[in-house]
Amino acid sequence: MKIKKVRIIVRDVEEIKKEWVQALQGKKTTGAHPHDVIIVGFKTLEKIFSQTRMEVFKAIINQKPHSIYELAKMVKRDFKNVYADVKLLCQLGLIELQEIGHARGRLVPMALFNGIELDLAA
Repeated sequence: MKIKKVRIIVRDVEEIKKEWVQALQGKKTTGAHPHDVIIVGFKTLEKIFSQTRMEVFKAIINQKPHSIYELAKMVKRDFKNVYADVKLLCQLGLIELQEIGHARGRLVPMALFNGIELDLAA
């Protein structure tokens, strides 16, 4: 079952450090949902969630490409750059790559969420 939206939480490094200390002392749990993505600072948010990367994510959700090559054609960008974006989105846990076929199967990007919710007040 696909979860509707992933929540992106922007936090300050000092806030995260304090929470870790409290958690290690048994005084606090993070309260974060397993599908939350915590980003440290707005500069990091801007780098990770660039406009072109979000276009790739949106195309995966809406157009359901059958390969990364097809996705690159959909967003009218170079395969190498789209492949790098897909790998990062995969590392963030927003998409997964399913191998279709045998020995040299193609990788099909599959969205794990159908949207993103930005939480600045968490």
